[in-house]
Amino acid sequence: MVQESNRRDKRIKSPGNIFVLHLGGVGDLVLFSEPYAALRAAYPGAAITMACRAANAAVFDLYPIPPDVVLPLEIDPYTHGQTSPELISDVRRMLDALPSGKPDVYIGGGLRPPWLSWIVAAKLQAGRAVMASQARPPLLARELLTPLGLQEANFEYVPVQAGGHERDRYRALLQHLDVPPGGAIDLRLPDAASQHAAAILASAELSQNGYLASFPVSSPLTPEKRWPLERYTQVFERMHAKSELPILLLGDKHEAAEIEEYANTLRQLGIRTSSFIGEPPDISTTAALLSKARAYFGNDTGLAHLAAAFGVRGVTVYGGGTWPMYAPWSPGSIGVVNPLPCFGCYWDCTFGRGVCVESVPADDVFSALSRVLKGKGSPQPEVIELNTVSADEQAVIADATKRYRALQVDRAARLEALEQSKHELVEAERKGKELQAAADERLEALRETKDALARAVHENHRLEELERSAESARQNLEERDRIIGELQAALEDRDAHAKRLQNAAAELEAAVEEREGRLSGLAARDNAGQTILETAQEREKVIAELSAALEETDRRAKSLQEAADLRGQKLQEIEAALDALQDIGKVAQEREGIIQELRGALEETDRRATSLQEAADLRGQKAEELSDALEKQNQRVHTLETDAKNFQEMHATAQEREKIIFELNSALDERSKNAQKILEVAAEREALIQELSAAVEDRESRIAQLERVAEERLVALKETDEGLRAVTAEADRRAIMLAEVTSLLKERTDES
Repeated sequence: MVQESNRRDKRIKSPGNIFVLHLGGVGDLVLFSEPYAALRAAYPGAAITMACRAANAAVFDLYPIPPDVVLPLEIDPYTHGQTSPELISDVRRMLDALPSGKPDVYIGGGLRPPWLSWIVAAKLQAGRAVMASQARPPLLARELLTPLGLQEANFEYVPVQAGGHERDRYRALLQHLDVPPGGAIDLRLPDAASQHAAAILASAELSQNGYLASFPVSSPLTPEKRWPLERYTQVFERMHAKSELPILLLGDKHEAAEIEEYANTLRQLGIRTSSFIGEPPDISTTAALLSKARAYFGNDTGLAHLAAAFGVRGVTVYGGGTWPMYAPWSPGSIGVVNPLPCFGCYWDCTFGRGVCVESVPADDVFSALSRVLKGKGSPQPEVIELNTVSADEQAVIADATKRYRALQVDRAARLEALEQSKHELVEAERKGKELQAAADERLEALRETKDALARAVHENHRLEELERSAESARQNLEERDRIIGELQAALEDRDAHAKRLQNAAAELEAAVEEREGRLSGLAARDNAGQTILETAQEREKVIAELSAALEETDRRAKSLQEAADLRGQKLQEIEAALDALQDIGKVAQEREGIIQELRGALEETDRRATSLQEAADLRGQKAEELSDALEKQNQRVHTLETDAKNFQEMHATAQEREKIIFELNSALDERSKNAQKILEVAAEREALIQELSAAVEDRESRIAQLERVAEERLVALKETDEGLRAVTAEADRRAIMLAEVTSLLKERTDES
């Protein structure tokens, strides 16, 4: 996101945390001490974090009030030009080491910030992100945002005046933030650094203000900035001819071999030369050695600004790469420069080397250095602009520069387009892989969906089986209900029959009771009959006795008859006996009547006894029938109770089955809904697969188109390179002509 802004009423509202990232060199951090001091003065309670390349972190030891946090970054963004898995891994590891929490303000301090500035800002996502530059995120930054999972920060880009000094750019940054400027640059030397420098000088037998500090072999990343060593040698020889001021060569470990070699060269010329090769943490010591020198002399590097910060006078040979952004700014500092039409190239030199620096003659530099050593320099920063190139040569340089820069712009555009195409191709391939992965995933999901559908179909079949089983169970239940209804009806019939039986039993019991009453009466009558029977028996016994007596009488009568027969003659005795017999005959007749009555009573008694016996037999039979009926009724009641219990169990089973059927119906409905949803998802996935297939076809078409564009751009790039080689050849030819013209001018100058 880009937010153009030139508003000046945006003072930070009491920030608690300010994060500053400056990936420039030593000189940049020296110059940034001025806006840092202004921020510190404006917000004394804020925590300020300064992040920089690890090799330059020791510069902050020279700040009077060091930052609250110094964050050295091990990644040098200037050594990486394209993305790679290793770079992504290193950057991710570096971002993970950044302080947690969201800063209130993020400040990008560089003029031409590299890709890492946008990556760090995207990671922090500060409340405000400000950059005093018109630069925009390079392709590498844009390429890294996606794999790092970051969103581009919303920057406020502060307008910067072209052709201004770096200090002016920093003041514009402060003005944008409504922070008052901090005045002059002010650094301090740590005591340990001063002591270390004193020890080094003592070992080299150098005294304070008694040597010239020089750095002729600096800027290994931009060799175009180097003034030729033979020119330094010319100056040193002429200086040595007038004074025996020793020289102290300064540099870092990357320049060690070249410095020692050059120191030996000077020593062979009889010039007293010492050297100090510092490590990154030794910047304070280097600053102390510069501060104790009589003057400094060297290329446009951070050491020149470091010496100027401690008030040391000196001379710097400038080229046109960034002129005048780092022009002299300290009193007594002199910059020697030979302006050419190719200035402002940011060291992308038209001729492949620093012609602007090489065109600075030794005489002018020696003259400026002599003034400084004699203390005759200006109390203000001074710039000596030379004009050692003829108008024709400048025209050649201007024309070559115009063509070269046009070619470079076109080449950069083509490279950008090619890189963009490559990025788009890689992105398309990545998206294609993602689409393919998504398609595979969705195909797998579709397979799973199909499997799920198959399972759902199988489950539906099973549910249909269950439904049929449930229907069968429902029919069985209905049949059971019907049977239970019939059983209930039968039970009701049986209950009615039982009631009727109970009524009949009651009636029978009443009849039995009645009959028992009657039987009781009969029993009473039976007792009377028994008495009569006993009486009859007694009478029979009497009759039997009478019969026996009668028989005896008969026997006697027979005997008498026999006696009458025998005594026929005794009529009187017989008549007396006959009278007696007649009396006995009457008695016998009376007795015969009684016997007949007794027999009639006995027959009546027998008849009654038979009736009673028949009634008793009938009562017993009916009692047995009643008992059988009661037994059957009990059996029926038991059967009904069993049936009722079975009915209750069947009813509970029916309720349970109804519950199961309800659950099965619910499950079936849910499964039907799920199946419907699965079908809908399957339809959606089928549609998505079709879209993915279309996207894949479109991606393949775009890839083919990008390949065609890439081939066309490669062809155009080859044509551009051929044109560039032709221009370079023409520039070399004109450079040779320029050298010949320069040589001819020199010869004419020597002749004159």
